[in-house]
Amino acid sequence: MSDSAKPRLPIILMISLVLNGLLIGLLVGGGLSKQGQTSPQVGAERALVRGLERAAPEPERAEIRQAMRQAFAASRAERRLVRRARQDLRRAVVADPYDVEAVDTALKAVQEAETLARAKLQAELAQQLGRLTPEQREMIMRDMGRRGARHHKRGPRPERPPGPPQE
Repeated sequence: MSDSAKPRLPIILMISLVLNGLLIGLLVGGGLSKQGQTSPQVGAERALVRGLERAAPEPERAEIRQAMRQAFAASRAERRLVRRARQDLRRAVVADPYDVEAVDTALKAVQEAETLARAKLQAELAQQLGRLTPEQREMIMRDMGRRGARHHKRGPRPERPPGPPQE
């Protein structure tokens, strides 16, 4: 090895180490972010909002965004109910002794709270979709159908390992 190559080797190794660390961090971070994914219904609503913003004429986009922000702000109390219901569910699930009825009640409370929280946003979404032409709404639905088809092409989910043995 020449004398001029020796000082570069530690620098190249250090750059390689940093890049590998970044790559591993991105992979781990991407895997962790998948754990908190939303339900298909919420994902569909978000896709509708994104489609609405893309399909709307440029001058109306800011108005649509503002209306959706206001609807989100107006649902603050309902979102707090969702948070409390989820906390109650967590407490019921980890309680010892385990109470099936308490968990069932808590699950129903979460479902009801989520439904209430989404209702205001869905009502505003319906209003805003009415601003578009039938062709624009058709384009949004076609785009959503294509996204769904891509999701289903991935195939069935891999089987999970069995849980702990039943006593």
